[in-house]
Amino acid sequence: MIEKLNDPALEEELEKLDDLAQAGQPQELKRETIKALGDLSGQGEVYRNRGVVCAVTDEKAQALAMYEKALPLFEQADNPGGQGQVYRNLGEIHARTGETAKALAMYEKALQCFEKAGSTLALGAVYFDRGRIHARVGETGQALAMYEQAL
Repeated sequence: MIEKLNDPALEEELEKLDDLAQAGQPQELKRETIKALGDLSGQGEVYRNRGVVCAVTDEKAQALAMYEKALPLFEQADNPGGQGQVYRNLGEIHARTGETAKALAMYEKALQCFEKAGSTLALGAVYFDRGRIHARVGETGQALAMYEQAL
């Protein structure tokens, strides 16, 4: 028997995701699994997905708040891949707002997590992200090095 998590904040975010799914937004969460007690990664994914939605709709503060809720859940679940995704999402927000140093710091944390998880595909994506930042600020040598590592 699966016990359900009694977390009003998590329930509220699940409801918001359900509303978006009914409005035609992509929704890949399995509600019962995520709410199951002890599924910390699933709970982290709820908040991370809400952060992605908020970031796409230019709600930076709300996106950051959702990512900050997701991160400790992935840490508690010992899920470096989930942590890496959150750090990458944080890097994307900072890159979009021109906060280059913060973006690079988040991407570095993402790399560390993805290395720990053994996720080569995700590592390549983060190196590509870092390359874009270096290219944007005119550091073509650094950009090229990052793009080569992405391969």
